[in-house]
Amino acid sequence: MPELLGFNFWIEMDGDRREEYGVKYSTGLEIQEVVCTVPCEAGKEFQILYDVPSNCQRNYDLVFQIDGKYVDVWDTFIPRIGEGKGTRRHYPKHIEGQSIGQDLKMIRPFQFTRLRSTDDEKYLLRDITQLGDITIEIFTLKRLVYLPEDAACEPKQRQHGTGIVHETHKKLLKSFVKFGRPQPRKQPLKPAESSLLPRPSSARLQRGSNGDGEDSASSEVENDDMADDNWNVYSYRRVGAKLVGKIVFKYRDMDVLIAQGLAPPHVPEQVVLSEPTPTVRPVSAPAYMVVMNPDPNVHQPAGLSQRLQNSVSSERRGAVCAVDVEDSDDSEAELKMLEDRLVQLKEMCDLQARIAVIKAKKRARKAEKAGTPAKRLKVQHDAEPEPVERED
Repeated sequence: MPELLGFNFWIEMDGDRREEYGVKYSTGLEIQEVVCTVPCEAGKEFQILYDVPSNCQRNYDLVFQIDGKYVDVWDTFIPRIGEGKGTRRHYPKHIEGQSIGQDLKMIRPFQFTRLRSTDDEKYLLRDITQLGDITIEIFTLKRLVYLPEDAACEPKQRQHGTGIVHETHKKLLKSFVKFGRPQPRKQPLKPAESSLLPRPSSARLQRGSNGDGEDSASSEVENDDMADDNWNVYSYRRVGAKLVGKIVFKYRDMDVLIAQGLAPPHVPEQVVLSEPTPTVRPVSAPAYMVVMNPDPNVHQPAGLSQRLQNSVSSERRGAVCAVDVEDSDDSEAELKMLEDRLVQLKEMCDLQARIAVIKAKKRARKAEKAGTPAKRLKVQHDAEPEPVERED
């Protein structure tokens, strides 16, 4: 929260204080200055809040500017402690929007909105150096001089900018401030405060002392029990006003602040997921079994045997290969693929068994011709494998 001359200033949006980035102080000068940057959001209303020194020994007055244009607001005079009747303070103060004439209850709220771009050349000449700035000027003054009723002037209803800039200027600026529709104040003015004074335009035109040497603040207040509707409104001019401090809030969209390195990149919240509990899926009954002949004496074609072994997993090579029957909730495409695979395996196993029988018969005929008893091989296709019988 920037602090200057004992004052604290901040910006609130939706009731939350906007974080300040890149705060820079310029002290030791005749006019002290603080510059910082705050994030904004288009379509959102905001308020300017401030608190005053706890032991205020001078008279102060605050002047507000938005996008380089003055804003008419109420209740900005801060008398020194013990001056007149204004010793009871109600802070922090909420500056919610532009005042509407001499109406103490209604304002036009400050609202962020999107800038519009144009290629019209006349907008190239417009000064946008203060566009995107919320500026508060701090003045000290000797006293206030009230104007007579016939000379009093009503605060001007200032028209804010149009929000249109040349397309070459819309680089780092995406938003500006406009005045919303009239609405009641969310924070009513306090009847016990001594500074219930409007800011007539003449006050800005008549800065400077009148040379009479008086330094007391002259401020009229009503009784604490007086209702809002009975307050008197005065026009006044400041005497001996001197600019002593300035604070500038540069409002920018958050993505611009991140791109400029002023704000850290947004890191999404990490969702902690619980580790899934491993489950053992029961294996259904084998739909088909292939019995691999363990007898090394039975010769099998190398090509066919290699293709058959490659078709099963390495864990089940030389053993029983079971093809699971998929659950009913599996997709039809996956089920069809498994069925086709099963048919291929069955055909390969039948082919291997047929070749083995032919080879055995061939060896038997050769053995009979040579007078040597032959070995007989029995191949089973039942669900459970049976031992192979041999005859010597």
